Amino acid sequence: MRFFNKKEEVLDLQLTQYGKHLLSLGKLSPAYYSFFDNNIIYDSQYAAGTEDTKDAESRIQDNTPYLRTQHVFSGIETEIQSIAEENQTDYLSGKTIKTQPVTEKHYALSAPIGNMTMTTSSAPAWNVSFMKSELSSSIEYMTGSHTTVKVPQLEVEVKYNVHTQEEGDNLLTSGLANDPSIKYSLSSKFSDGTFFLVLEDELLIDVFEENTDFEEENVEIEIYEIEEKDYGGKISTPGLETTTVVEKLIPLYFIKRPDPIKDNILLDTVPTAPLSAPDATYADYFLDIRVDHEIPENDICMGIQKLRHKGVDARPDYNIECPDELKKVPFDLYASNVTDEDIEECSD
Repeated sequence: MRFFNKKEEVLDLQLTQYGKHLLSLGKLSPAYYSFFDNNIIYDSQYAAGTEDTKDAESRIQDNTPYLRTQHVFSGIETEIQSIAEENQTDYLSGKTIKTQPVTEKHYALSAPIGNMTMTTSSAPAWNVSFMKSELSSSIEYMTGSHTTVKVPQLEVEVKYNVHTQEEGDNLLTSGLANDPSIKYSLSSKFSDGTFFLVLEDELLIDVFEENTDFEEENVEIEIYEIEEKDYGGKISTPGLETTTVVEKLIPLYFIKRPDPIKDNILLDTVPTAPLSAPDATYADYFLDIRVDHEIPENDICMGIQKLRHKGVDARPDYNIECPDELKKVPFDLYASNVTDEDIEECSD
């Protein structure tokens, strides 16, 4: 590593190993940039020092040496071995672009400078409400074969129950099909007349970033398959328990949907079918994911009802009209929807 020569050098640009790979294929297409200030100490008390506020600017701009751009964030030998393993699989599948290392994508530059609304002095924060399924556990940081990062981890279990059924069984005749809160699917019938009834679970969460400007691209969804890799005792961190297994995150792609705009013209009719069928490299192969207006309003209304039963005040800006029976659910845990007209006098 080298330090910047501030008298001669102003800007330093470096491509990561993945960027060099894309450049070699002619597929490097930068789309956005971010700014980082993780190498700046704004308040000297966090470095066991003291200074007047007026001295901070000169210390940061003139008296602080800066390292040149770091573009490698993982072991080269380990990465080459990983690429070789990927190439063996990719050659058979016809895939030519390797996966970007998770270390570079998420952990190397994990805290870009963001923005916040000018109408509040509060820092941006996440407001996450579970409208279906239950939060089982959570921690405020992420640890692993990388630098510990302050990214909350929320654990949720989504369970599917499978039942063997016959025509006329109780689970079907008890009004299951008429209850919109229950999601289920049926298999084809077997030779003995039985079939599988799958009671489906689903995760419905409301994610909102507060104290910042609300835009269409505030949230991004990324889905990974977790693969555990055993390094045979090669991992040892002083002060921590020695481990041999590390989680490897394999990114899953999303199927590209037909574009409603062609040659800068909005099409009258847009095909609804995806452009290709999903395989095991796509998230759509495993999950059905819906966001915003794609979620049925009835599911959102039942989620709001669940939150209010728990005393959680759901956000008022869903822009949907829920049935009257859902509007009557009180927010106050000690409130009641029972009126004087609902009370009957008991006979002696």
